[in-house]
Amino acid sequence: TPSLALDAVLETFGKSVNRRPSHADEEIDMKALTRRLGGAHVLLVEDNAINQRVAREILENLGLRVSVADNGEKGVAWVRSGTGYDLVLMDVQMPVMDGYRATREIRADARFKSLPIVAMTANALTGDREACLASGMDDFITKPVILEQLYASLKRWIAPRIQGDEHDGDTLTQRSGSEEGCVAADRESSSKAYEIIDPVKYPGIQTEQALKRMGGNVSLYRELWADFHHAYHNAPTVLRQGLYGGGYPEEARLLVHTIKGVAGNLGAGGLHNAARLLERAIKHNRQAHWEERLKPFEQALQQVLMVTRPLMEEAERAQGERQGRGAVTGSPVDRGDEIIWAQPEGLEKLHRWIKSGNIRALDGVSSLADQLDHERDKAQADLICTSLDGFDFEGAEQHLLALAAALDIVLQPK
Repeated sequence: TPSLALDAVLETFGKSVNRRPSHADEEIDMKALTRRLGGAHVLLVEDNAINQRVAREILENLGLRVSVADNGEKGVAWVRSGTGYDLVLMDVQMPVMDGYRATREIRADARFKSLPIVAMTANALTGDREACLASGMDDFITKPVILEQLYASLKRWIAPRIQGDEHDGDTLTQRSGSEEGCVAADRESSSKAYEIIDPVKYPGIQTEQALKRMGGNVSLYRELWADFHHAYHNAPTVLRQGLYGGGYPEEARLLVHTIKGVAGNLGAGGLHNAARLLERAIKHNRQAHWEERLKPFEQALQQVLMVTRPLMEEAERAQGERQGRGAVTGSPVDRGDEIIWAQPEGLEKLHRWIKSGNIRALDGVSSLADQLDHERDKAQADLICTSLDGFDFEGAEQHLLALAAALDIVLQPK
């Protein structure tokens, strides 16, 4: 419903919505926002694939066209491509290139001196706000964000698509019969969605809040939990190696930071809090507290994985049924044994994951090694795994490019 879409934007960026407006209020708010901003092109610069899908679903529900770049370096390249974005939503903490540097590089090009760039960050201290503004960002949305702040920011920085729409709701036209039918169908669908996802079955997971972020899209919610299982089931092993075995605490902190954000979006509040405490201990180099923070994190993660396994299995069954019918899915739940990794599409996927620092690349490369025939190629895949184990993503990319060349597959360095 319109209310779900508008509330969902806020909750994706960390706001808890306490008021549920009437249906009349919902339609006026959504209609006004869509009339003013619908059709505007937004570039979302966000490194995490799950957060990307949630944010994209939500922003498109608001009538915005959305492009996604998974790190600051790509965000800069996409802006320079001349696409003509109306606004950039810039995450701050990202691998490869963070939001501060990306903004500075965009501003260095005179063509984009006036391009609105709005920071998205969970750090709400005065110093963090000043750092965002000093880098050239125009505005600062905190996580959590309040309705008035987000609404004002969108209205302030995106030029109205329809002139004369300054008074929200005052110039609304009556809905057509088809529009009313769509609204009614949306409400019915959302009602059924909350019946399907029974919160009693998933203790510790705020399913209703999470579904609001996705406009009641149950299929998407299940797929995201399947993605979560696949991406983070081995996170404790990776974290322990980064903290104790390889000396990569900053990479470990970024992984915890990512899990914290994803867990919050998916409604796993306990895991979100455990990740927050662990991230703080790593950030301040409190090594004496690492273990006492890591164990609760591991327990919370395992609990979440166990509780949400049915959602993952439902997503996999649904995908299997679609594939059995020969359907083409737009956002499949990737599984290593269903992808031919040694083909161009598979290597391109691995390349994207490695460039974005996504630990899913570990599972992908392992599956790739099993699919290779020649010992030379298997050895190259082992080098990729070794680099990833040590959080050496640049080295992993170089080994992947070498393997691609050996297989006569061209991957462009990015």
